[in-house]
Amino acid sequence: MHNYAYLMKTVADYGQAWKTIGTDLQYMVKDRVLFLQPTSSNHDWKKNFQFIQVPYKCGSKTLWVHKGFLDVYLEGRELFLKLLQDGVVDTVCGFSHGSALATILYWEYFMRHGIKIPTVVFGSPRVCNTISAIVYRKMFDELINLQMGADIVSSVPPVIFFYMHVGIIVGIETGYLIPLPRYHRPEVYLEHINILLT
Repeated sequence: MHNYAYLMKTVADYGQAWKTIGTDLQYMVKDRVLFLQPTSSNHDWKKNFQFIQVPYKCGSKTLWVHKGFLDVYLEGRELFLKLLQDGVVDTVCGFSHGSALATILYWEYFMRHGIKIPTVVFGSPRVCNTISAIVYRKMFDELINLQMGADIVSSVPPVIFFYMHVGIIVGIETGYLIPLPRYHRPEVYLEHINILLT
């Protein structure tokens, strides 16, 4: 597994050689890692706020997920599954919007192949319905979910909408108390991850 600082720095670098698939889904393959980019357009923002939950089936299994994130994931699904199956990548990393896509990919790949792909997500919104998150809790034990204190994105969609985080939650203490958008910035994450690792 690559170190957190490297993954965070790379996934948040808009100067990298990102590729676009579908309407507006940015991804990059580097050092055998599939990176999924955060929100980068109005199209992404519209999808982010589609809080309705829909069922996503894989064989006889169903995961209830955020509709907007699922719509975007499906645009890159075939390529991402192939990159994993062909061994081109062995790790997945996402930030913000990209974290949500990485979470769905993790679930589907396990359902299809019984393999838990090492996955690291930063500043992820909630993606899964509460009941689905509980049912598949043990399956998500190779997904590391890093969340910084007061990151407003990690607090949405609200739990009152029956959403729940999945994976191994790693809290990054910052001393910030009030959730604000500025605490979701990549450079703020990187600063506190570097502190965490020293």
